[in-house]
Amino acid sequence: MQIQPAQWRTLLELSFRKTEADIARALRRRFENSNEEPVAISIRTLSDDELAKFVHDIVERVRPHGFVLRGDLYALVESAAIFGPRNLLSEPVLSNPGLSASEKVRAMVDLCTESGSLGQASV
Repeated sequence: MQIQPAQWRTLLELSFRKTEADIARALRRRFENSNEEPVAISIRTLSDDELAKFVHDIVERVRPHGFVLRGDLYALVESAAIFGPRNLLSEPVLSNPGLSASEKVRAMVDLCTESGSLGQASV
């Protein structure tokens, strides 16, 4: 039995949707009792559909930039909830072919942390 290209694409999409659902559940658990940590996106106030859309939008934006591993996607979405997606998702960093996905996350978090400590972060 041979799997056709269309079937591979379908399996890939189903895998990404499952990963997105897992990330949304993990974020909900991570932030549901977190009162002391400042976040840009209040996960507790989002409906399940809104949280799923938030995760999906980020995953779809970064997939073309080499993000495929569950851990890298979770780290990026978690950071986007903390810093805000507009602050975190830096196109020059995302499109840098010399960085792995995890290095891109680290670079964007470092940029947000640095700009936040300088009082320049905005949501």
